[in-house]
Amino acid sequence: MTWGTEDGTGRWSPFPVQDWELLPADPAAEPEQPRRPALRPLLIITACLVLLAGSIFTIERIGAITAGGSPYLPADGTMSRGIREVAAAGRTDQHPAVTEAAVRFASAMFGSTDFAFGTQLIGALDVSADELGEVGRIRLWRSILTTPDRQSTAVYRVDDGIDLIGEDRPLDDGERAGPDGSAGRGYAYRPGLTELPAGAVVGSTWRDRGAAGDGIEYASDFRAEAPAGHPAGCLQTSGRIRYTDEAGAELEVRRVRRVWCPGRGIVESVQTVGDRTDTVRPADWPAADPVPATDPVPTAGPAPDWTDPGRWRAIEQSPVSVSPRFGEAPMTGVPASMPPPVITGGGRLVRVSQTGQDLVVLAGEGGSLRSVLRLHPGGTITALAGFGRMIIVSTSLRQVIGYSDNGLRLWQRDLPEVAEARPALIGARSDDPRIALATIDGTVFALRLRTGEEVWRQPAGAQVFQAPVVAGDRVVVGGDDGTLTALAAADGAEQWSVSGVIGQPRVIGSLVITTGDGVIEGRDLADGRGRWRLPYAGTLSGTAVAADRLIVATRVGTMILDESGTVRGRLGPLVGVVGAGSRWAGWSTDRMLIMGADGTESAGWPLPLETWGTGTRTALVTPVGVQLHGAGWGFTEWAP
Repeated sequence: MTWGTEDGTGRWSPFPVQDWELLPADPAAEPEQPRRPALRPLLIITACLVLLAGSIFTIERIGAITAGGSPYLPADGTMSRGIREVAAAGRTDQHPAVTEAAVRFASAMFGSTDFAFGTQLIGALDVSADELGEVGRIRLWRSILTTPDRQSTAVYRVDDGIDLIGEDRPLDDGERAGPDGSAGRGYAYRPGLTELPAGAVVGSTWRDRGAAGDGIEYASDFRAEAPAGHPAGCLQTSGRIRYTDEAGAELEVRRVRRVWCPGRGIVESVQTVGDRTDTVRPADWPAADPVPATDPVPTAGPAPDWTDPGRWRAIEQSPVSVSPRFGEAPMTGVPASMPPPVITGGGRLVRVSQTGQDLVVLAGEGGSLRSVLRLHPGGTITALAGFGRMIIVSTSLRQVIGYSDNGLRLWQRDLPEVAEARPALIGARSDDPRIALATIDGTVFALRLRTGEEVWRQPAGAQVFQAPVVAGDRVVVGGDDGTLTALAAADGAEQWSVSGVIGQPRVIGSLVITTGDGVIEGRDLADGRGRWRLPYAGTLSGTAVAADRLIVATRVGTMILDESGTVRGRLGPLVGVVGAGSRWAGWSTDRMLIMGADGTESAGWPLPLETWGTGTRTALVTPVGVQLHGAGWGFTEWAP
């Protein structure tokens, strides 16, 4: 890329030149150096993921790009809402749109994009063998534009200026597919297409040329202008990108106008190809806009219907990542074990990508799950929950965010501190459902599920790292100093508080039960008075509620208790349990079991022994079965 020269090459001649290739070489010029050999993209992505595996802790502590680079670079997690308008063939369609910024080092970014697209990005970076160790320090910005169930992604290199290295988007309705017949449009630019050079000011011009993919060349011509109707400090870039095949035949001409604002990135964009104009502009969504925020009556999760587990079969799920333009490939990166995955009321599986701290939304039937959305709330994800069609996520940026499971970020709210535990649902069957959320400084909030609006807040008197429990008109919160506090669900008023209690609270009938430090305690939900205490042996591995029974699993045995604290059944040791209505699932190191509330086995299947590959397993209840997740993206599901 060169500045301000008519031919865009930066070469000088004492006379006008029609064909620069015919101009004799300048004998005073330095001889051209041989081009360094570039490594193959698949080799690079493998090396990047190896580097990432050894440095994931450092990357997550470094997190987003902090200082340096272009002043127009948005911070990690920056979100803007607007309208996407597509005008073509005499018709104009409008959709609510959300743009999210993911700003990461390259090793984390490659592991958080669809694999096929990621290999294109690595090829565009043109990394040589002697630079391989520095790949993880290359700074990238991924701009994710989401309309309901559709995403377009652009990735920029942002060391100094802002250079587009790859883009990937699905075709719109009625849009003609490219010559390869793919379901999307996308390019990988080598060298990167300069969208905003370092130091650009009003009047600057610049040009680029290079490869935009296999057999595709590009040439661009841009200028910077003062944008009308935008704050001082913003800059408008306008220009044209021409795509040709290797023989020079024109494939496409794209006219582009973007408005950039400091710290916000692109705030407005207009792109025209032929008679099709695609505009994204900031705007509030109309009140009547049909955004499917949630079910009319959300629940705390999908209502399980485990009527006949004996007829279930084991289904091995191996999710695939899907790039609209570049196709399907295996999932990349490393999924997080904490927070555990959730399922929405729409049947979508949501997992956290440890590698890039994205929410990966998977959908499909049978054994064919596909990535359909990647959402980036910013920072490190600390808690995750699903209520109806809503996804609620808390982050290290001291925020709680509400998404619809079609990908739209509906609301976000700042918190006084980080929330490390998942929220609980209040008023599941009401017209105004809320969530109870506790931050680690001991503040408990009630927020409206659909809007994030605060209903009340109340101090719990201690730091809180456990999820609150909602039962009837009570919200019960356990503090790290051994306090157990019950708040009124309606207004947060304290109902009672006791001390010397350890363990995550569970509710059975009229009792709140805690299990910890070798003792199980039952207290009256109405006033907190102790009803009974029961010692247990072994390291606690989990508790669950099924019907009117509490299941307490340890590494030496499992007990089934009723509301009075009476042991109604004993089983062998289990490494995890999860409740599902009137049944529960438990698993050992080598077997998955489906049990009735009284401990009667309904079904069972062998499990491979836990290894580094499976990791510590986590079970997830689905409407018709149960899933068991390990360290990778693949998992086993038992269902009809």
